[in-house]
Amino acid sequence: MKEVVVSVALLLLLVCGGFVMWAHRDRPAGEATHIRLTSQYGMSYLPLAVAEDRDLIEKHLEAAGLKGVTVEWTTLGSGSAAADALLSNSADFCAVGVAQLVMLWDKTSGDVRGISAICSSPLFLNSVNSNVHDIKDLTDSDRIALPASKVSIQAVVLEMAAAKVFGDSQFDRLDKLTMPMKHPDAMNALLSGNSEVTAHFGSSPFQEEELKKQRVHRVLNSYDVLGPHTHIVLMATRSFHDANHKACDAVLAAIEEADALIKRIRRLQSNRTCAFPSYIKRKRMRLKNWKAAGWDSARARRAWKRLRSSCSASA
Repeated sequence: MKEVVVSVALLLLLVCGGFVMWAHRDRPAGEATHIRLTSQYGMSYLPLAVAEDRDLIEKHLEAAGLKGVTVEWTTLGSGSAAADALLSNSADFCAVGVAQLVMLWDKTSGDVRGISAICSSPLFLNSVNSNVHDIKDLTDSDRIALPASKVSIQAVVLEMAAAKVFGDSQFDRLDKLTMPMKHPDAMNALLSGNSEVTAHFGSSPFQEEELKKQRVHRVLNSYDVLGPHTHIVLMATRSFHDANHKACDAVLAAIEEADALIKRIRRLQSNRTCAFPSYIKRKRMRLKNWKAAGWDSARARRAWKRLRSSCSASA
């Protein structure tokens, strides 16, 4: 029953397109001198990759009078890992799927809050099983790789889709088929041909790269379940926000500037062309994952050079 309540809360959040912001009046002294942020794998985190590459948070911290504040970035493999980092005070800001934010908000009685929406994009459930054309075709022999079972946005969308097909009482019918796995590893497993993974509920750019292979096809689009929705958000705790108003303002301003920069460089071939090399460079993606995604190191360097040239010209 709790899962159903959480799913309803998630749907309301998505439909409203909202994330929680809270106002402040007096700014307390003693703001943090070291800020820790976590991101994850995929194009959905592009604004954060741009903010990191361009040192935008440092720029806005200094503009707010917080000189000398250091910024630390960490890439995690799932929303569950990000939740653990935030709750254990190992991170100050964590980028997660919106489902993870809703569940943490509930778990902490509202202490975990949203700072900013990061990305709105569709999520694809791709499969290499030629017999699977709809989720009702999935059998016990199928295995679905996704960031985290039950708590990732992919897992929640899968449950909501199952409820539509099989009935509300069987919303978790497909949970037994899911396998927690990082997106790069899931893509490699799906395309390898020698893995138990037959489907991947992913995100960009992995889902698009998979569909370039003839034997991969799309089974489900999250927009067909929810309509256009927020996918990734940035969260923090109320206690951190209340002690670090200026830092929170600086992070939000950096994300807004990163978004504006991304829009200015859209004249390149596509967002993926200019963003994926940045993702490779900043997140230290292994060479085997570059190749699996169709990018060799020389191509990545050339595209990265074009990106930087464009950023310099449009800045």
